[in-house]
Amino acid sequence: MENHGNSARYGYHVPHLLVAGFVGGAAIATVGLLLLLARQAPWILAALAIVVGLGLLVLTAGLGWLVYRGRPLITERMLDTVPWTGGERVLDVGCGPGLSLIAAAKRLTTGKAIGIDKWAVIHGETHNSRAITLKNAHLEGVEDRIEVHDGDAGAMPFADATFDVVVSSFVFHHLDREAQTKALSEITRVTRPGGRILITDDRTDRLASELRALGLQEVENRRVVFPIHLLSARKANVLST
Repeated sequence: MENHGNSARYGYHVPHLLVAGFVGGAAIATVGLLLLLARQAPWILAALAIVVGLGLLVLTAGLGWLVYRGRPLITERMLDTVPWTGGERVLDVGCGPGLSLIAAAKRLTTGKAIGIDKWAVIHGETHNSRAITLKNAHLEGVEDRIEVHDGDAGAMPFADATFDVVVSSFVFHHLDREAQTKALSEITRVTRPGGRILITDDRTDRLASELRALGLQEVENRRVVFPIHLLSARKANVLST
């Protein structure tokens, strides 16, 4: 959700994409309608233009809802699957402005939420920085419960078995297959035995298979809202001897 003034800002700050989608969709649909009315082109081409234009408008509206309304709802649903005690150590991989990081921190008392990100510029995003994440944490009153690190998901600067819960929201679709594999291996490495891994994204079937291959248990891959899925897993407990 994007807020203004003295409130935290978590929105995807690329309004040019939404403007382009709405303007482009409206223009294509209008041209198709004019061609259909004027009968200056085969009706099937005019109808196709109308359908493409309307489809682009629907997709753009869906993107706008997901960015500004859906992501906070999906984040809360993801975190609701964890039986929190308040003392957990949480890692948010690709934390960005801190939506999931800060939402997790609000559920902690003695625990700590740690975020890591490369702060990449994606699709013209210009409001993705460590400073903005820290500012959001301050505005939300959880700055004493978070840490933010610069780093790569494929080579994280954390010791083995450090975190009780590891989350990652809408990050993996930005990574190529090799980077995804490295990130999953690192996430598994830093998760404590019995700890939980939670990933939300729109393409998670292969991620689920890789987590199973890494030995994760209770791997579930369920749709939250089209096309977003919630992938959850638990790292096996170490057997006592």
